[in-house]
Amino acid sequence: FFNILKYSPGTEEFAVLWAIESIYEKHHESYDAIIFDTPPTALTLRFLAMPSISIRWVKELSSLREKILEKRQTIMKLNPENLSPQGTSKKEDDKVYTKLSSISQRLHLLYDLFTKESYFTVILNDDTLSFSETLRIREELGKLDLPIHSLNINKVRSTTDLSRIVKEFTGCPLFTTGQVSGEISSPKHIEHVGVDDLLEHIRSS
Repeated sequence: FFNILKYSPGTEEFAVLWAIESIYEKHHESYDAIIFDTPPTALTLRFLAMPSISIRWVKELSSLREKILEKRQTIMKLNPENLSPQGTSKKEDDKVYTKLSSISQRLHLLYDLFTKESYFTVILNDDTLSFSETLRIREELGKLDLPIHSLNINKVRSTTDLSRIVKEFTGCPLFTTGQVSGEISSPKHIEHVGVDDLLEHIRSS
């Protein structure tokens, strides 16, 4: 069963979504900002879309459950002895409807978190593939009402030409980080990357 569930559509996206919810609930009052270095683009876009898509899905399920409860109420009036003792026709007493309402509330909170409280910066390299991927990210985020707040061009050298990025993303704040030798494997190595301007922009947004 676990092997089947592991490959069930949406399982990984929902796992990431609920993990973000858990981290936010535990830490948002203790820190000024929580930074998520997200997984590959396709998965990131899918879990960012999950709240808005799932809200519609849960709404339809809730509507269907209401109809079931209405039918059950009719049966109770006509022939109450044929209804299970555990059955109920009231929404507030129905475990399924209550669970759906709880999930809907959680999804709305995550939707608000993404659309109203989050800051999205896209890190890209100065190459055709990375540039094209960033254009796709902008398009897909736009469909979700999620703006790109800034771009961070990675591994910039003195010979790097940023003109096409500046032209395509007019009005979007651009930040750069230089080429760093060696690995970035601890917090102290972040100092060599040079992200102070980006962090200041995040704080002020």
